[in-house]
Amino acid sequence: MLFKFNKKKIVIDAFTSSRLAFESFKIKRSAEFIPDWYKRLKQPSIIELARDPGCIKTMKMCSGFSGLYSKGFIVPLWTDVFVCMSAYDGNPENSQISLRFSDGIGRADFHPPDQFEGFLTPYGQQQVKIKTPWLLKTTSKVKFIMTGCPWNYPSGVPFTVLPGELEFRLNRVCNVNAHLPYRDAYQEIMLGFGSPLAQVIPLSERDIEIRSHLISDAEFNDIRSENISGCSFAQGHRKALKRIDR
Repeated sequence: MLFKFNKKKIVIDAFTSSRLAFESFKIKRSAEFIPDWYKRLKQPSIIELARDPGCIKTMKMCSGFSGLYSKGFIVPLWTDVFVCMSAYDGNPENSQISLRFSDGIGRADFHPPDQFEGFLTPYGQQQVKIKTPWLLKTTSKVKFIMTGCPWNYPSGVPFTVLPGELEFRLNRVCNVNAHLPYRDAYQEIMLGFGSPLAQVIPLSERDIEIRSHLISDAEFNDIRSENISGCSFAQGHRKALKRIDR
């Protein structure tokens, strides 16, 4: 007798107090963000391939691409972000960057270079942490990888998302770490609302289900306070896991 066991979905609760993000820019499955240029590509039929094995094969036949967008979910920008960066003259003290969010609420932080000495030297690039209006929560022990969405920027990626591992049963925040390169001349970069900001992929073959919730600012702060504090370093993180898994 052949038995079929359905794998239990990974349920992710996504909380926000931003009505704009909730109503117009929800976190959604990656498949809903397939870029338009890819959709416009032609795909040769089986008959065309049989008649002419040398016919042009486009990325529509690339399993690596389609497989990527079948996994996980994408966090879109919920607001326009206007980035201004000064010209880089070789002196990091003269480098200046500012990010303005059109919703008046968005925020970004910058880590001092001393925290990642030996990376992004000689200070020709700027690290930035974009704080999204979302908190993510799950009871699953599955971990996730956050990475960028370069395929969604056909004219060139204006920033690079720094990949990392996330565990939403421990930490609720969904911040995006990225870096932007300085140029020889002053530059302005506009990141448009709705643009894919980061892709989050579960380290599991199980399907995901995203449940979005609009909550008050007070409720948002309560959920954010559930973060396991003092776990920025490996030792504290391991201790927190032991407490939760008891």
